Amino acid sequence: VTGLTLSQDLDDLAILYLATVQAIAFGTRFIIEAMQAAGHSLSTLFLCGGLSKNPLFVQMHADITGMPVVLSQEVESVLVGAAVLGACASGDFTSVQDACSAPPRLEEEWAVTAGLTDDSGADLEKLLRKLYNPKLKSQFCTNLLIIVERVHSEQINPP
Repeated sequence: VTGLTLSQDLDDLAILYLATVQAIAFGTRFIIEAMQAAGHSLSTLFLCGGLSKNPLFVQMHADITGMPVVLSQEVESVLVGAAVLGACASGDFTSVQDACSAPPRLEEEWAVTAGLTDDSGADLEKLLRKLYNPKLKSQFCTNLLIIVERVHSEQINPP
């Protein structure tokens, strides 16, 4: 990483964030190009996981790869797929189709036992509320969106 400064103002952090998201998308494009050079045909990106909730991340992938992006209703589809394959490998199911159509098996249920919902959890709640301030988060997100729009409209290249 080159070109970083010690500046921590909102503009610099937003540009660094945008540059990071763009770098990840370019990395995806390089992988796609290598796969295409090896004879694979790709026309659509399928994104899942936590970053699929980030509109900037998703849009940058569409723009930089030049491919449409599809999002699953199941955010953790890779995790579900791994669980299905594991259930088949363990012999619990004879096929992927059987595993996918089976209702979930519940092993146990945990009940609320008090503690954090009464006064004894008040100190922890105060600490968590102090660490997480929704007003600041909202203002940060608003500022970040304004800066990202300005970066795009002025065609500023991130460091």
